[in-house]
Amino acid sequence: LDAADSSHRAPFFLPDGDHFLYVSLGKSAPDSALRVDSLSRPGPRTLLSDPTSAEYAGGLLYFVRRGTLMAQPFDLQTLALTEDTRAVTEDLARFNAGIHGYSVSSTGATSFLRAFTTPAQVRLTWMTRDGRAVGTVGPAGDFSQPSLSPDGHSVAVVRRDDDTRRNVWTIDVAQGSATRLPHATFHSWGPVWTPDGKRVAVTSQNRVDAPFVLSSIAADGSGPPQVLVTDQFTRLAAGWSADQRWFVFESVDQRGTVSLWRRLMESGEPQAIRRDEFINRRQAALRHSHSSG
Repeated sequence: LDAADSSHRAPFFLPDGDHFLYVSLGKSAPDSALRVDSLSRPGPRTLLSDPTSAEYAGGLLYFVRRGTLMAQPFDLQTLALTEDTRAVTEDLARFNAGIHGYSVSSTGATSFLRAFTTPAQVRLTWMTRDGRAVGTVGPAGDFSQPSLSPDGHSVAVVRRDDDTRRNVWTIDVAQGSATRLPHATFHSWGPVWTPDGKRVAVTSQNRVDAPFVLSSIAADGSGPPQVLVTDQFTRLAAGWSADQRWFVFESVDQRGTVSLWRRLMESGEPQAIRRDEFINRRQAALRHSHSSG
């Protein structure tokens, strides 16, 4: 990565098998772009200031601009866009920064996924062990990652607040009232309760290129967050030992390698436990809780 870049994603090889397109996300918005580079002669070149995934087919470069799939003639010899763009279809779904829901065949046939016009409505529902619905919790909303408190009185969820922001909320099971946990201005996810049910660990970012912050927050939203770990790599809470002296979390680096760590809450110094391509963090937390008492 260049000094101004935070990540590269969505590579697409051109027909010569040497040149490829990719999205470069900068540490600031003006540094983000669609670029082309070469395996044999490395040296990125900016094609568009739009940080969008792109594909090539039949002499055209397909890319997304403000939710609309565009097509523009592209010269494979000079690696330059020529002539004017034309719109193919509108309202494409956006999966992540620079990634949109479309694919183009070699013949130019296009498949795509429309963006949702309204937020998904999820109803949190009590289920019996045999699969029967016996009640609901609070109003419907765009919820994911539900985590029930140890006493069963509250549930922490990730709620989509708008097109880009997702934040952790706690919902009172009996009353249905919701409280947004005060920890991030951009988004947060991965709620995990302490064994006593008083606090929730969450991962958050204040902007897309900001460090990942793993914090412990009062479940009722009172008081400032307690920062547990701050890093450039993704940090996800796994759980606590039964006495809450040890906190377990995982770190995912740029290669996708997962490292499992623990922190003694009194000292604040994280200690590596193991490194693997995949770790089931729920099982890891359970094993650690049994070994730590």
